[in-house]
Amino acid sequence: MSLEAGARKLRYSFFDSVCDENTRIAAAHTLSDSAETVIFNLCRGTGLKGLCGIPPVRDKIIRPLIYCKREEILSFLSEKEQDFVTDSSNLSDDYSRNKIRHNVIPVLEELNSGFFESIKRLTESLSEDERFLSETAEEFSDADLRSTSAPIRRRVIKSKLRGAGIEPSGEKILAAEKCILKGNGKTNLSGEVYAVSKNGRIKIEHIPKNRTVFPETAVKTGENPFLCDKTVIISLNNAENNTGKAFVNNLLTKNVIDCDKIQGELYLRNRRDGDSYVRSGRDFTSSLKKLMNESIPLGERDFIPIIADEKGIVWAERFGIADRVKPDTDTKRYMIIEVKEK
Repeated sequence: MSLEAGARKLRYSFFDSVCDENTRIAAAHTLSDSAETVIFNLCRGTGLKGLCGIPPVRDKIIRPLIYCKREEILSFLSEKEQDFVTDSSNLSDDYSRNKIRHNVIPVLEELNSGFFESIKRLTESLSEDERFLSETAEEFSDADLRSTSAPIRRRVIKSKLRGAGIEPSGEKILAAEKCILKGNGKTNLSGEVYAVSKNGRIKIEHIPKNRTVFPETAVKTGENPFLCDKTVIISLNNAENNTGKAFVNNLLTKNVIDCDKIQGELYLRNRRDGDSYVRSGRDFTSSLKKLMNESIPLGERDFIPIIADEKGIVWAERFGIADRVKPDTDTKRYMIIEVKEK
């Protein structure tokens, strides 16, 4: 971070360390400082909050001089013959804020002699709007945000980010919003921290990069133990007594496989990078990762059982069988797959 930002962080960290619940720190920010902040934020590209200037009260910090111009304070000190110290860094245009103070604001005052009074009205008015929108957003904190207005949705996202100790940025907010509008999905925010959307609701989750791996295990008739107290139950059946449409209608489900269409041995496992297959009734290949992103919470994805043969996936819990192994009127032997949880 910049020298200014680092020094500010150290100052407020110290103030916080010496405050108890009844203590307030009176900072000497002025209306001039607030105007500089508004212009600085405007130049960077900001939302409504950035145009509200420096607030009179924030947590334990109060600013009793925030509606006084710097010149008014200097005049008062002069009348009282009160000495004061000038920070030498304030004299250099090496800092953006000083460039605004020395070069931009004088021009704005030439254009409008009541510039500071205008800034005061602006920040007061926008602060009221921001307060109303933020309070309204709190009511939607755990709601499906797909149908809410963008200003409310983005404030909920900001609140979630700050609650997780992440400084909101336009990039992070828009990435999280994209997940929300999709309904389900995730986006990386930092390291192992993700914004996770499920049915339009947003959460910030810590997701370890190490995944749980269930090794390939030969499938047997009967019970096949899996992860997370799940058991995959396999039963084999003879279809010789079933004919025509009745057979197809009864067995064409997402958990029934034509045994004679299996390639080689069957084995049970969980997800692997690059998994994909053509699901029953489809004519295109689906990425298992994409399917899970759309409907399975992150913490559950390693615990979805998958049955595969030499050609790949033949069945995945919640997503069904591969089109290549679906039963038809010529099916002689079929396998029924069930999942039992304790």
